[in-house]
Amino acid sequence: MLDRYEASAKASGARIVHCCGFDSIPSDLGVHFLQKHALQRFGRYCTHIKMRVRNMRGGVSGGTVASLMNAVKEAAEDPAVRRALLNPYLLCPRENRPDTRQDSISLPQYDGAFGAWLAPFVMAGVNTKVVHESNALLNYAYGRDFRYDEAMLVGAGPRGRFVAYAIAGALGGFVTMAAIAPARWALTRFLVPAPGEGPSPQAQRNGSYDLRFLGVLGDG
Repeated sequence: MLDRYEASAKASGARIVHCCGFDSIPSDLGVHFLQKHALQRFGRYCTHIKMRVRNMRGGVSGGTVASLMNAVKEAAEDPAVRRALLNPYLLCPRENRPDTRQDSISLPQYDGAFGAWLAPFVMAGVNTKVVHESNALLNYAYGRDFRYDEAMLVGAGPRGRFVAYAIAGALGGFVTMAAIAPARWALTRFLVPAPGEGPSPQAQRNGSYDLRFLGVLGDG
């Protein structure tokens, strides 16, 4: 979308808003709120923020699933797409991108700050790019060395570890199936909602999410 339409959007004064639902408003505004609070309380921004999904209840949009599966398909077919999707600064202006190494939680790990095991969060690859884009649009107010990562909190102890590995395995299996044409057909035919489908009105009313943000200042 940026490659095709950014120049036209700038010329007309339009804005391209490519993610404006659960992806990626809670992440983007959560960081903004925490940074605003840090500035008011400490006089400076956090240099590292962790977002953790503590609880999530609801359904999934068929359009979101279709977008995810298409991204996996294109990445499997084109090395350039794979490299682009791995770049946390993909949405930032190309001429002035930071080079700070970002954490990407793709495997289960224990987070001492939260006292719980982490599992990969399926939307982290999108949300993190949006957060870094917002920092860029603010002229890197949070700093060019600002770090941000996302994951799911799945509990402590042996049970938490088991759940973390189970979620990581299921997510890895889904991505693998989405990359293989026959398996991708089976997924779209039998398992995932079609574009235009999604949670029922009752499921939407009963849905909720609990996200936790932990910010760290430059001095720790």
